[in-house]
Amino acid sequence: MEAFEESQDSSAETLKQLEKLAKERIDAEKEREKAGLDADTFTIYWELKREGLGDAAEFAKTIKTLFDRFPNHRFNADELRQLKAEIYKLLLNVVKGKRMVALTEKLLNLVGS
Repeated sequence: MEAFEESQDSSAETLKQLEKLAKERIDAEKEREKAGLDADTFTIYWELKREGLGDAAEFAKTIKTLFDRFPNHRFNADELRQLKAEIYKLLLNVVKGKRMVALTEKLLNLVGS
């Protein structure tokens, strides 16, 4: 009986998490429509906003232009190095150290995937 109750508690918690994610997605779609950004730029913006960066929209637009400059970064190690260096340079004044590297890696995984 105890295992059944724990299972119900776990299911209820999972449902709450799913509801939260669904609401976040709906909010994100509304904000994307309002901002008028393409999918990649908005993805960058949303992640920067979640990280608490001020003026995330402007940073997102600039970072998107960097991705556009290095379209083969997924297949070309030199382009990937250059893209990372440019993103690091841009973020260096607002995000430091490991957080900057982690954010850059996250953006690389999110954009265009």
